[in-house]
Amino acid sequence: MKPGRQPLLVNAVQNGFNHRRMTQRRAVTLIEAIAVVLLLSAAAATSMVYLDADFLSRRTASAATIQVGEVLVLARNTAISNQTQCRVRRDTGGLTIAQDAGPLQSQRTWEIELPAGTRINGTARQIVFQPTGSADRDIRWVVQHGDSEGTVTVSPINGNVVWSKP
Repeated sequence: MKPGRQPLLVNAVQNGFNHRRMTQRRAVTLIEAIAVVLLLSAAAATSMVYLDADFLSRRTASAATIQVGEVLVLARNTAISNQTQCRVRRDTGGLTIAQDAGPLQSQRTWEIELPAGTRINGTARQIVFQPTGSADRDIRWVVQHGDSEGTVTVSPINGNVVWSKP
C-alpha cells in the first residue's frame, strides 16, 4: 500500500505521531486568554469603585448635569414649536417647566425630579424662553452632587444651552 492510502493509525505511527507530545502544550488557547482578560477587567472595574470614592458622586453629578441641560433644551424647543413662552424654574427637588397658552397649545406644566442629593445653584431661579428661541436672561447653573459639580449655561441672544460634565 502507498503511504497516502494506509489507514490513519498506520500513517500516524509512520509519520512520528506521538500522543505524549500532544499532551505537553506550550501555548495558551483562545478561551484561556479570553477568560484571563475578563477576570482582569472585572477586577479593574470593581477596584475603580473602591479606590475612587468620588466615582459614584461624579457619575451622578454628570447624569444630573445632562438631565438639566436636556430639560432646558426641551423647554426652548417647546417654546419654538408651540409659539409661546416657556419657563423653567429650579426648586430644591427638581425643575418645573411651565408652558403658557399659545395659538397651538393650551397651558401645560411638567415636574422633573433630579437624583436624590442633587443641588442646583446659580444666577437666577427661573429662565423664560421666547417663541423665537431666545431667553430672557443668561444663566449659569451649577449642578452639584457630593463633591462633584457640572455647569449648565444659557445664552440670552439665541437661547443655546451648553453643559459641561464633571
